[in-house]
Amino acid sequence: MADYAFVPGGTSFELAAKDYLEFRTGGGWLPINVDTGLPLATFKEFIAEVEKAHVTILPVDDLWVASHGLWTGAMTVPLMGTLTGETFEAVSSAAALSGLAVPSGIRDPRKVKNGLPIPCVVHFVGCFVGRYDPYMRRLKLGMGEGALGVEAPVMFDVFFAHSDGSQVLKGALRYMLYDFRVAVRDPVATRQDLLAAFSAQKNPRIDGGVISDAVYDKAVPTDFSKLGKVKQPMNAALNPAVEGRASLQVQNVYDYEIQGAGSFLMPKGPFDSKDRNVIEAFIEDQLRLRSEFQDAYPFPYFLRYDFKDLSSFVKGFTWKPASTTPDASGRIIWFGFRHFYHVGVPIVNPSNDKQELLYDYVSADGTVQQLALSNTPSCFARVFTDEP
Repeated sequence: MADYAFVPGGTSFELAAKDYLEFRTGGGWLPINVDTGLPLATFKEFIAEVEKAHVTILPVDDLWVASHGLWTGAMTVPLMGTLTGETFEAVSSAAALSGLAVPSGIRDPRKVKNGLPIPCVVHFVGCFVGRYDPYMRRLKLGMGEGALGVEAPVMFDVFFAHSDGSQVLKGALRYMLYDFRVAVRDPVATRQDLLAAFSAQKNPRIDGGVISDAVYDKAVPTDFSKLGKVKQPMNAALNPAVEGRASLQVQNVYDYEIQGAGSFLMPKGPFDSKDRNVIEAFIEDQLRLRSEFQDAYPFPYFLRYDFKDLSSFVKGFTWKPASTTPDASGRIIWFGFRHFYHVGVPIVNPSNDKQELLYDYVSADGTVQQLALSNTPSCFARVFTDEP
């Protein structure tokens, strides 16, 4: 059995991920259709290539897919045709068209341990892909029944590489950043208020402890209200050392942005009202008519923004019309916006104060594999059941 990998893009992240996956799978990265010579463009094409006996060794062990992740807990990977993984709805459409199916002929028979088959796991590499359980379960449902599972990071996914994605080391090193978020309708007034908001969340460490206030104090810059991303270098120890290095320089990430929701085509309503309550009541009444905002929907829209219900979602944004000129049906586009403060902090071993980075390292020939990160369950979401 062998592993095979799919990396469809050419961004710096994807180039670095390709090295990691090629080294980890022992050359199992599949870039082209060997019969046509054309690049593999979609997940469906990748699975079709894996299925060719003259290209791969079947049954496969695991499958790997690298893609940029989105803060909404989805990914940009092309699935089939024009469908990507960027929304729950697109994944559902691809699944309905068999665009996610991993045929049993690729996977079976499985190796057995303690009388149970060891599942074939489809590993997704990319930031936040595993953040929301309904999204992961829809991926799993579309891929098929049996001894099959999906896995994806719940945090920032990072490779130690040059800014263009080229290698710094001879091998490939992967690590992650904690994912801390404060999202509010109105801007945070002071840095101390923002630090207090992060602290109040009691964000968990990978060992189940609570992130200390000192972590936020170090990560949030003085000019916290300046729009854009700030990267602050920090040194992290490597235990064991990697290619003779006992440490390396990694980065904290701080990002402040005005984040949107919508746009939603709706009646004009009270577009000129100065009363926030009046506008919110109108928006809530309109959105309640849409299936994706109803509690019975498999992945309600408001959950993707970390709200428990529609009412909280509406009150979490300031709502504005994009234009007051209606279309032929008397409708205009409404959108919401809020203030989003995002912190990423490299995950280090919380059991000591030596700032030892949690990482995977794979040598270029694949003979050396240090996989402390992969073996830390709290960094990943994993789904192995067939329930929707």
